[in-house]
Amino acid sequence: MRSMSSQEQVSILILIIAFSLVSCERKADFPAVFALTGGTLIDLNNFGKSDRDKENIVVLIADNKIAAVGTQNEVTIPKHANVIDVRGKFIVPGLIDGFSTLNNQAYANAHLYMGVTTIVGLEGERRGELFTEADPSPEILGFGTIDGRIWSDSEDAYTRWQTDEEIIQAADSLAKRGTKVVLLHYSMNPNQLKLAVQRCKELGMATIGELGYATYADAVDAGVQSFVHTSRYSVDIVAAKLREEYKDSPFGEPRNMMYRYYERFTPETNDGLLRHAEMLGSSDVALILTMSIFYPSFAFAINYWEEPVADLIDRKDIHLPVDRITGKWTKLENTATWDTLVWPEVLVDKLLRIEQTYYGKGTTYLTGTGVDAFGAMPGIAMHVELEMLTRIGLTNREALAAATSNYSEIFGWNHIGRIEVGHEADLLILHDNPILDIGNLKKIDFLFLDGELIEREMLLN
Repeated sequence: MRSMSSQEQVSILILIIAFSLVSCERKADFPAVFALTGGTLIDLNNFGKSDRDKENIVVLIADNKIAAVGTQNEVTIPKHANVIDVRGKFIVPGLIDGFSTLNNQAYANAHLYMGVTTIVGLEGERRGELFTEADPSPEILGFGTIDGRIWSDSEDAYTRWQTDEEIIQAADSLAKRGTKVVLLHYSMNPNQLKLAVQRCKELGMATIGELGYATYADAVDAGVQSFVHTSRYSVDIVAAKLREEYKDSPFGEPRNMMYRYYERFTPETNDGLLRHAEMLGSSDVALILTMSIFYPSFAFAINYWEEPVADLIDRKDIHLPVDRITGKWTKLENTATWDTLVWPEVLVDKLLRIEQTYYGKGTTYLTGTGVDAFGAMPGIAMHVELEMLTRIGLTNREALAAATSNYSEIFGWNHIGRIEVGHEADLLILHDNPILDIGNLKKIDFLFLDGELIEREMLLN
């Protein structure tokens, strides 16, 4: 990662102080207005397949929104605007982590420092409680789950299927809580999926499938918009007997057997995989890899803790953190659960090759990291996820679209993910072109969150 020189850091700090003084002096008369002039706006349309970047562009930010985008002849810059010359730099939307968490202020700072301005906020046994009081903070979009059956803690088992009325009530309850994304979970059957998807669509909630009882072909037919976890949405390719055992016990021994099944077969010649890939590629569904949770097991993996922002994170807050020195997990003895075992390299290699097959058949992607399960660290994991997307075959532009504009295409989110008039002013000004090197997304010279200029280096304190 390129570090800014002392002179650049001082210049940016002076700029922010000056803007703050101007804002204070004029607060009574004018809202904060920024004009970014001379930069190159990266084109992320059509799932990253369009490449009409626009040079020498003016982006006007007012009232926390994108107020205008165009050439200097097309955009009138107000006299009271804070003008930032970004000639030679590259303008992209803030990054979206569609499967993540935020547990404390350090997590919020880490997300922002790495350019993540929106997350879909998960919580639970692995990830802990969602912290919503951070300031500054990425926008946190609400997340909820609908299951198809009723679980009994006293009996430690599912007792019955939910009725249609209960499925509708579950969706309505999530919507009333402000949920934006609904996970349709393992125990849902095909009919329940159709009912839940229809109701979620009516209520404006996006849907993610992580399925067991219904197949992923069932979910495509039902209109589920996305699937999560490579290892999970590939389960339809395993042997029929194992698939039958897995549907009722997706977290038990059948899951471990499924992983071992992946280890044994050859993706490039597996007819079941090719049929599954063709089904996914011909559908409108998007895949969310969460390959970050496997990343440390790859031979090419870089240690999460080597990123500067990692110093913010308390190792105790991370679920199954990797070793600070080696960047790998330490295998625990006397355990039969995969949660505490190193993912075998042969397994993660097969999962990568499976995903390359899906991409080759035309599938679409969204970014989701799985933070902070299995050692995945806030902010840092987003760049791992982008790297993994390029390793399965996506171009740098397609990978960046997966973290930004694809959310508009797939989930219909028209307030984020694009630098267009009326969208929230979450954007990154990059020192170098991310289309040439996806790693350039870390070289952030200016970070805007909801229309405010954030001092990025201060986030490290």
